[in-house]
Amino acid sequence: MMKQSCYMVDSKRLQFTAAVEISYLDKIIQGWSCEYIHESGNVNQKQISLLRQAVMDGEISQSQMIDILNGSTIGRPVHRWNR
Repeated sequence: MMKQSCYMVDSKRLQFTAAVEISYLDKIIQGWSCEYIHESGNVNQKQISLLRQAVMDGEISQSQMIDILNGSTIGRPVHRWNR
């Protein structure tokens, strides 16, 4: 896992501080996050901080992790602008 993270930091797909945050996560979630970054592009410190907070609140699934990294959370109301 460390080798993948180093490559992503070197190639600017992952901020160094975000890589440090990922290193504190469970190995399975680290794998999911590396897979997400490989398939979807960059992630930033804020996204990883939100992910770490969700993990601290309880177990999460891979689809929940993807929702967090995509910037949405289940249960959050969708706001629609009416004209």
